[in-house]
Amino acid sequence: MKLSEIYLKHFASNDSRIRVAYELANIAKLLGLSDVDKVDWERFERADVIELMAMPAVRCRKPASQNFTLRILKGLCTEAYLNGLLAENRLEAIRNIRNVRGIRQTSRTVPTMNDVSAIIADCEKDGMIGIRDAAIFAVAVGCGLRRTEIVNLRMRDIDFEKHELRIIGKGNKERIIFFSESVSSKLDAWDKLRGNDGSAYFFVPVHASGRLLTGRRMNDETVYQMMRRRSMEALNRIVSPHDMRRSFASTLLDANVDLNTVRIALGHSDIRTTQIYDRRDEIERLKRISAIAVV
Repeated sequence: MKLSEIYLKHFASNDSRIRVAYELANIAKLLGLSDVDKVDWERFERADVIELMAMPAVRCRKPASQNFTLRILKGLCTEAYLNGLLAENRLEAIRNIRNVRGIRQTSRTVPTMNDVSAIIADCEKDGMIGIRDAAIFAVAVGCGLRRTEIVNLRMRDIDFEKHELRIIGKGNKERIIFFSESVSSKLDAWDKLRGNDGSAYFFVPVHASGRLLTGRRMNDETVYQMMRRRSMEALNRIVSPHDMRRSFASTLLDANVDLNTVRIALGHSDIRTTQIYDRRDEIERLKRISAIAVV
């Protein structure tokens, strides 16, 4: 019996076994292996675990998710030790790796256009799936869409000639958003690659082989995780879909677009929600403070 199969027997419920098996497959992928049973236990050590935990694909996750990966790794290593595959001193060194601690962010920095450009440029190096992800970032920061609005965007909702998006937002409220030439170029690049795949949705899943999964739409959680991973790889910090939306709002407000127009663009029903994004008075006050001579 394979080591992974022995390890999975420790989990009582079928749901737990499925979740752990999925994580084992993910760990194998991060290690560059077809499955975890291909691990060279004679050479596997603490440094390998630390290196894996430091990978952007792991670091972009929430602390609880990172710690789940670490727990599964430690459990697998324990099983390897019990089966005479891993030395005791190496197991103890791995067990002593501390869990990831969550850091509460009291405020987040709004991504700059340079930040977004760096992420998009990084995406575009990654073939078809990267072109799709670049288009998602472009429409998120250029149109201020929610992640659910991104995945629900249909082919018929995009007018490339008018540079216009028809969005169905919260409460099934419809709004029209106009997009720039730069956003258009990213959307057009993805549109040409995806072709007429038979799907009603503009953004569709892409298999690891590069094959489009036709007739399906992306999951909004997939967009969330993709943005966290891509931003970590490009900037070494996490950017979320809502950060893109905040950047869009800040760009409009900094250009002195009136608050009600920004409200309409964001799809807010209450202007008080939009006011949360408006930090112009706060910034001016801080500038005045900096001008005061302090001895």
